[in-house]
Amino acid sequence: QTMSPSSLLSFLIVAFSLRLFLSLSSNTILSFPSHQYSPIPHSLKSLKESLYIESAGGLSAYESPITYQLPLTLSLFKLIPSFLTHPFVIALDIGTALILWKFSRRVFGYWGQQQKNAGRIAASTAKKMPNLILLVYLFNPLQIASAAAGSLISLRNFLLALLMYQSVKAAGSNTSNAPARRAMFYLALVVYLDWNYVILLGGILLLLKNGVDDYFGGRSEGYEDNEDDSITSSSEEKSTKRGSAFVLEMIIWFLIWIAFLMAASFYAAGGSWKWIHHVYGRIFLVEDLSPNWGNHWYFFTEVFDHFRTYFLLVFNGHYFAYVIPLLLKFKGQPVFLTVIQISILSVFSAYPSFGGIFFALTLLLLFVHLTKYTRYTFVLMLFCVYTSVSGPAFFKTWIYTGTGNANFFYFMTLGFVLSQVMLIVEAVLGMLRWQVDAERLGDQKKKSLKAE
Repeated sequence: QTMSPSSLLSFLIVAFSLRLFLSLSSNTILSFPSHQYSPIPHSLKSLKESLYIESAGGLSAYESPITYQLPLTLSLFKLIPSFLTHPFVIALDIGTALILWKFSRRVFGYWGQQQKNAGRIAASTAKKMPNLILLVYLFNPLQIASAAAGSLISLRNFLLALLMYQSVKAAGSNTSNAPARRAMFYLALVVYLDWNYVILLGGILLLLKNGVDDYFGGRSEGYEDNEDDSITSSSEEKSTKRGSAFVLEMIIWFLIWIAFLMAASFYAAGGSWKWIHHVYGRIFLVEDLSPNWGNHWYFFTEVFDHFRTYFLLVFNGHYFAYVIPLLLKFKGQPVFLTVIQISILSVFSAYPSFGGIFFALTLLLLFVHLTKYTRYTFVLMLFCVYTSVSGPAFFKTWIYTGTGNANFFYFMTLGFVLSQVMLIVEAVLGMLRWQVDAERLGDQKKKSLKAE
């Protein structure tokens, strides 16, 4: 059922208060090394040090080796008083949960109207799932720890949620291209924060062009948006597929927004391009090898230098190997396509964060109907929980007590990444099996209609 405004506000306040309390408490699990929850490129501490260098030292932040933040990110936090920076990051995380709730209401509302097409999900379940997604995101312990530790991944999650919400909203109407242009702006902001997210362009364009779910010709049937972000059927075919001219226009707008952000960054950095190496370059080269929940740090610590360039290209380029196969196979399901791409990027990042990984896992709850087509989801989730809980303990035996070594922690991170990869594989296989059933259902309906 629809959550009342008072209940929604109560959950948001409790979640914000819990994160804020943990961020202020020194006797919690968050006293553990912050890079366990917030790697250096996403660290609020690193951001504050960069701001201090500019304000107190009178130097450019990019003269320091600790700066991983983009010029516009630094400019944003310059506007916020120092004592409010952490509450602001937490507020972004809470805002992300609210936008995900509104986004999932639109998606489930639309799917609820498509029962005659796919029998995807029961209407009663469609009404409950947005509330579940909201609560899972708000009260996931590791999501709470990430925000309480001051992880700047909250900013990217917020923009990704805005992108998904705006794209679905823009896909529901052909009255104007302005909503679609706003979606392109949000995509440009996400790509500006992490250039690897450019692989989302294809899925977002398909979503804007064909609608939420084109697998059964969903857009051609039309649907109307309500003020409360729910969806109702339209008896008139008010939505028609947009053409290639629309796609070309959106690509041009995306490039315009990227050019604007780069120019603004050049101006904010004092007329210098040094920030490109300090942010994009250093992340691409994996210069910081502090232990985190990915595998890059261990691999590039051990690899021979003369192989480093080759493996840098492999690790940074393999994201793009999935783009065309996924586009071809799931072009009729752009929401699923985009969620899978976000999941791949969050898991294989050089500096993954719990906040980013569990943001992607929360999005996978949109496809709860696939669980009957998967086999090992429950086991994989248990393995994910085991590794995420055991990892900090193994890290402590390595760094603090000296009774272990790097392999102890690395094996836990390797298992954690493997569990995420297998969950993605399970989701993809589940969708492929669902497609087979859906096609069979469609064929049966066609035969029954012919018989009548």
